[in-house]
This record gives sequence, C-alpha cells and structure tokens, in this order.
Amino acid sequence: MASINKIQPEHTGYKLSSFLEDFALHYEVQIEVPANSIDRGDLNYKIPKISLYCSNDDCRKVMFYKCDPSYIRMYRNETNHVHLEFTCKNCDKVKKEYFVRFRFINNSMLYAFKVGENPPRKINIPTNVQNFLEDDKKHLFKALKAESMGLGIAASAYYRRVVESQKNKLLNKVIEIARAQNFSKDDINLLVSAKDQNQFSKTFDTIKIPDSLLLKGQNPFKLLYKALSEDIHEMDDEIALKRAEATRKILIPFVSEIKRILKDDAEMGEAITILNNLKN
Repeated sequence: MASINKIQPEHTGYKLSSFLEDFALHYEVQIEVPANSIDRGDLNYKIPKISLYCSNDDCRKVMFYKCDPSYIRMYRNETNHVHLEFTCKNCDKVKKEYFVRFRFINNSMLYAFKVGENPPRKINIPTNVQNFLEDDKKHLFKALKAESMGLGIAASAYYRRVVESQKNKLLNKVIEIARAQNFSKDDINLLVSAKDQNQFSKTFDTIKIPDSLLLKGQNPFKLLYKALSEDIHEMDDEIALKRAEATRKILIPFVSEIKRILKDDAEMGEAITILNNLKN
C-alpha cells in the first residue's frame, strides 16, 4: 500500500486546479477557499477548469477541461468523498476523472487528498530526450509511472538506474561540446577521468563543464550526484518522491540542452561549409 504524503508547510494555499493537474496520488494539501463560497457554515465550491493535454485528433495539444457538475457542496467538519469528471471543452469527447477526499474544517480550511485519477497522470518527456535515453527507456518509463503514482522510493530507484547507466554517454557529449569550445587540456582530462568512476561520486563536485550547460548557474552533474548520494531506502517516501521529481527536473533539461547545443553546432558548421564553398 502506498504511503500517505501528509500536509507539510509548503503544501498550503494551493489552487484546486494546480493540485489536480500537478500532484501525484496520495498527497494531501491545503486548498484556497474562495471568498463568498461559504453558505450557512458549509462550502459551496465552484470547480475550476483545468488545463490538460487532449489526445483527440481535433485537439492534440493542451486544452481547457470543464467539470460537470460545476459546483460541489462540502459539509463542515466532515470527510467528503467526491468524484470529479472533466471533459475537454474543445472536442467534448476526452474525459479525465479524479477521486478526491475533501475535509472542510472550522469554516475556513479545505484539505484535498488525491485518492485516484483516470486515466493515470502522465508526465510527458520530449521525444529527443527519449531518443537520447533509448537504452534505458524501460526504466525511465517505470520511474515516470512510479512518480505519477506517488511512489517515491520506487521512482528514485528507477531514476538512479537511468542516470548511472547514462553517465558516460552524458560525459561523452559534454566532452564533445567542451572540445568545440576550446576547453583546456586539464579540464578535458578531468571530464575523461570521470568516465572511469563506476557510479556518481564526488569527482563531479570538481569537474568543469561549459557554461551553456549550467542550469541556473549550477552544474547538473553535481546536482544529480546530490540526488543520488543517499540511500533512498532509509528515506521517508515523501522525501524520496521529492528527490525523484528533482532528479527528473534536472536530468531532462540537461539532456535537452546537450541535444540543442550539438544540433546548433552541426547546423552552424553546415552553414559555414556552404558559404565557404560559394564562388566569389
């Protein structure tokens, strides 16, 4: 049975739409209570529209979804089990269901716990990143599925396998970019020596990478090392889930930026060759 991720200070003041769109299962957060929504001590809550990807051929992009009924009534100091069914406003065909446990306390505080959703929450990964991680796509998809279900330890374990397996491929591409940017021989040698490490280690605290690959000024190798350096089986599942989410949010932009820079360099090289071959 999955553990319940309890309310933490950072889990307060959310909009219901953000909670439904972004949170994994088994999270309970405090939801904003709109002004003028309390009626005789109970809560008459207007369900907001949400933004989700619609797979219908008439849509094929993020669309607004509406809920029917558009209002639900929640009784104070009681547990309210609610089924929310949303339909794409554009095609009026694709549906999304949520099963949520609400608690309305002391006429002011509303808590929501996501029990289930159908179809399951899907975390989208750019195609170019999937292609780069092709050899570990099976583990990547297992990590994404575990994360979407709120299974922090399982998600962290699968992300660890992906990152450790892809370490040398990432380094090879970084070395290629570093050489194109005329890195010093010593800096290149440090990057090359990091490939001999069996796993992520403190080596990544000291290696230098091109500034264009830094994420908000931080070395992504160092960030990934931090995410993977502790024994996840000793963690609370909520902490492990946060680490899993953080690992994904570093790994995916890192790979995307590597792919972009290599693509830009190849296109620039091709343009230079074409222009140099033009007759004066």
